[in-house]
Amino acid sequence: PADSTPEHPSDAAFDETGGERDVQQYNIYMKPVLAPAWGPPVLTQRATGGPYQVFLSSGITAGALYNFAVAASDCTPNESPLLTTAPFTAN
Repeated sequence: PADSTPEHPSDAAFDETGGERDVQQYNIYMKPVLAPAWGPPVLTQRATGGPYQVFLSSGITAGALYNFAVAASDCTPNESPLLTTAPFTAN
């Protein structure tokens, strides 16, 4: 098979010629630091070019520690590995 790796980061992915868009949305996750697993996304943001700012006003307890994560999702909807933050203290 032909090499499917783009030459440059801005090149289309190998599956995009078949109609698949590389990134359609970003899924934002939140969990208390001591929680054993991530739940469903707390927010989904369409990929429209960014940059993005996210503000959550519910489901957060002041003084509690949380981890946040983001993953990119395509139309299949395959999801990238989670990119996580350091623990964050809510205020």
